[in-house]
Amino acid sequence: MAARPTWSGQLRISLVSFPIRLFPATESGREIAFHQIHKPSGKRVKQQLIVPDIGPVTRDEIVKGYEYKRGKYVTFEPGELEEVRKPQKHTLDMVQFVGVEEIDPVYFDRPYYLVPDNHAAHEPFAVVRDALCQERKIGLAQIVFTGREHLAAIRPCGRGMVLETLRYGDEVRKAGPYFEEIGKIEVADDQLQLAKELIRRKAAKFDAGKFHDTYTEAVKRMIEARISGESAPESEPEPTTNVISFMDALKRSVAEAGKSDIAPRPAARKPGKKEPVKRRKAG
Repeated sequence: MAARPTWSGQLRISLVSFPIRLFPATESGREIAFHQIHKPSGKRVKQQLIVPDIGPVTRDEIVKGYEYKRGKYVTFEPGELEEVRKPQKHTLDMVQFVGVEEIDPVYFDRPYYLVPDNHAAHEPFAVVRDALCQERKIGLAQIVFTGREHLAAIRPCGRGMVLETLRYGDEVRKAGPYFEEIGKIEVADDQLQLAKELIRRKAAKFDAGKFHDTYTEAVKRMIEARISGESAPESEPEPTTNVISFMDALKRSVAEAGKSDIAPRPAARKPGKKEPVKRRKAG
């Protein structure tokens, strides 16, 4: 594998343990980076570390501080904070199992691919993976890396498994205050049926490859145009629809979905003719 493991150690369930490695399952860096430029000169703006009433300071004069009262700080030297960091353990203990639907997606943070570290670990790895799959369970564990202890969920994924770090309970805001202004609404049955039909017509298997970051692509085209001295391509105008009511919008949406999003149904089979048998491809 080209990527370096984020973590390596033992996966343990009770008295069963075997060596594993974790690899990041996602990549970052798609966002285009911009710098601040002084427009008259075209030069990059540099930032200075300034203390009010004192002026510029150097980095070796700076320590970390926690504001416990407005304008009042308790300070720490970098070495002091390092001393209280949890030591990195090399055992990933699965201590509990929950149903695959029990964890609200809002708790999921970052995914990692979990793989056996050597050939001898393949068999116990496969046993744990298949048992989780057949029982439709997710294993919960705590793991220490990147200087802190993470709660983690482990689930099967093809031939391997995925470990996803989870947010702790106090890191997730309660939904109630955000939704409390939404009143009780009696939903009209005809509107509900149209909305369900629209969902059915636009339903498809998830394929992330069909979706693109159109904003980043447009910015790249603008950058390339500026470099080459060409005029920037015009952005496509938003489609306009003269919708006069929510019900009208639903009806038109269902009609449009029927035209563009649904594959044509096969023609009715004529009597006396046999359809060719479709064979599934091997593998």
